Amino acid sequence: MVVIVAILSWIIPAGSFEYEQVEVNGTMRNLAIEASYHQIDKAETTPTGVLGVFSALYRGCVNAASTIFMVLTCCSTFRIMVQTGAFHAGIGTVMKKLGKKGIALIVIMMIIFGLCGSVFGMLSELFGFYPLIVGLGIALGYDAMLGFAVLALGEYIGFTAGTLNPYNVAISQGISQVAMYSNLSYRWFSFAVLMTVVIAYVLWYGARIKKDPSKSIMRGIPNMHALSENGINEYKMDKKSVLVLIDLGIVLVVLAIGLLKYGWGNSQLCGLFILMSVVAAVICG
Repeated sequence: MVVIVAILSWIIPAGSFEYEQVEVNGTMRNLAIEASYHQIDKAETTPTGVLGVFSALYRGCVNAASTIFMVLTCCSTFRIMVQTGAFHAGIGTVMKKLGKKGIALIVIMMIIFGLCGSVFGMLSELFGFYPLIVGLGIALGYDAMLGFAVLALGEYIGFTAGTLNPYNVAISQGISQVAMYSNLSYRWFSFAVLMTVVIAYVLWYGARIKKDPSKSIMRGIPNMHALSENGINEYKMDKKSVLVLIDLGIVLVVLAIGLLKYGWGNSQLCGLFILMSVVAAVICG
């Protein structure tokens, strides 16, 4: 893509808009002035050469250093949190408490995975749960696809309806030059609506195949995953897991207060997440 744009810089005439600073909902933004686009004289421009193509990587990383560091921080800190085993212990505890209460378990698990995607931006961090949740779908008398949907639809719809998601909310709002985490109530409303729709769909599919197993899209395909009692019992909520989840909860509260009351940005968010992972690592020894 960089090479294509560099080639086009030799073909398409250079041009620019005039910009002005405008206050939008309390935030100063650089906005293009309508009908101000004009071409720039060739004598004032320099098309991108071979060296420019390769140095673009450096310049891009320098200009986007804040965003890059935030992404690396969020990915690494939540990887540490998952590696503590606290998430597995919490989900395993929920599964043991609800047992064979299929509908309640499906709803609660989808909400949990949805919140992981919406609040923390977790996607790949949850992939390790697929064998467990697919096996859960089979154990409840449904099929593997329902178990897959509980996790996949839960986390991806949650990610789509990002609330405090540091990726598709914080980064996009930073690029758009709007107040960080503004319109939070609307995003929570979107999350509630979308989660309600997908949960209703999964429950409808589950009721359909419970009534007539021949309507399962997995019909005739051997099950690769099964959930045993021993499998669930592997996930135990011990004191360390409880403390890690308390650490996570405190960080969420502090983050919400900082964002909504004090206007925190990327630096405070990264610092808080790093502190959270350090505390979790100390707890787990």
